[in-house]
Amino acid sequence: MDEVMDVYDVALWLCWPSLCPEYVGYVQAPSAFIAIEYLMCVCRVSSVVCAAADALDGSLCYRAWGVSMMGADDGAGGARGGSRQAHQASLGA
Repeated sequence: MDEVMDVYDVALWLCWPSLCPEYVGYVQAPSAFIAIEYLMCVCRVSSVVCAAADALDGSLCYRAWGVSMMGADDGAGGARGGSRQAHQASLGA
């Protein structure tokens, strides 16, 4: 059985409070938190102060504070961008 994949508008803040997130992207994922983890991995960010993932269909607005990942800089495969650089990310094959 295939997993249902929703598309999320994801934003990552490295410092808070701030009006503009450092990284943003659209991510297709089975859950909001996995979408946040994926964008963090693609952007090679190991921790964020705040993360947001909003389903494009309006069904969910998810927020997470103090998210950290182990090994985010090891083989993530994404290009690290500068401050406020937008990244497009997609999980689907």
